[in-house]
Amino acid sequence: MSSPKGMRICTSDIEFLRSVGVYGLLSTEDARFSYPDYKDNSVHKRLRLMTDNGLLKAARLRVAFDRGNSAEKGGRLPSLYSLTPAGADLLESMTGERPMRVLNSDLAPSTYMHRREISDVVQIFTRCCLSEGLAMPRWVLEQDIWKDAPVQAPPNQRRQLYHNIAIDRGRLICQPDIACYLQLPQTSVVIYWEIDRSTEGRKQLREPAKSDAYFALLATNGYQRYWPDLPDDVHKFVFWICPTPERCENVRLLFKEHKIASHLRFSHRKIFNQTTNVLTTPIYQTVTGELRQILKHE
Repeated sequence: MSSPKGMRICTSDIEFLRSVGVYGLLSTEDARFSYPDYKDNSVHKRLRLMTDNGLLKAARLRVAFDRGNSAEKGGRLPSLYSLTPAGADLLESMTGERPMRVLNSDLAPSTYMHRREISDVVQIFTRCCLSEGLAMPRWVLEQDIWKDAPVQAPPNQRRQLYHNIAIDRGRLICQPDIACYLQLPQTSVVIYWEIDRSTEGRKQLREPAKSDAYFALLATNGYQRYWPDLPDDVHKFVFWICPTPERCENVRLLFKEHKIASHLRFSHRKIFNQTTNVLTTPIYQTVTGELRQILKHE
């Protein structure tokens, strides 16, 4: 493979390309984790050169990012970077590993924004796991392809997280945004994540398509599609991450009497952020309002 023009690929470039291949979509702010010794202007230059060489796809969306302590509030519009097939080829040639998540077609602006929110949650959770000495969680993201999907299935049903579940009275469709397997010191946990955007009203959330579908997914151990080596007795939860405390409270009360209630945990982005240890801090509400944490230090 020919070398990129106008630059020499360095270790930090490889780390950023690898991270994009893991998380699917990263911003300039996220790049600072791969370039800790670089000034901001130098980081922007590296990303621009990789974009110009076709290794990254940059999307600059004309929307407001309100992300709390984000360094990108105000000023230049944030860019969102995806890994191109050329970037994946370069990464594979230099590391020997093919990245999992490569952008093969353009996305709608709303999809970019949702992927951004998913990426943010996955990054925060992963860094907290690694900081606590845990293994990196196994992740499945909404865009991940189900290679063993039925041949006749349409594209939207050929995803790992598209679950068509047979029940007595028909079928239910469950499509989590994220799934992860987490190995804690004393137990194993499977977590399905709903990254709430306040786009669904009370009626939609109450409908079986949302509530009963998650219960059916847990009852049928749907995670064994992507992790067939896991047993039936892992602990299973659905984490509902809302944009605001008010939305979190509304959703929590909606599910209070549902049969899936004991498996639900609720949090919101004002506390699920880069400055919170989301493993050891009690930021997850049960349906009764009790705050829980994932990992307790003895």
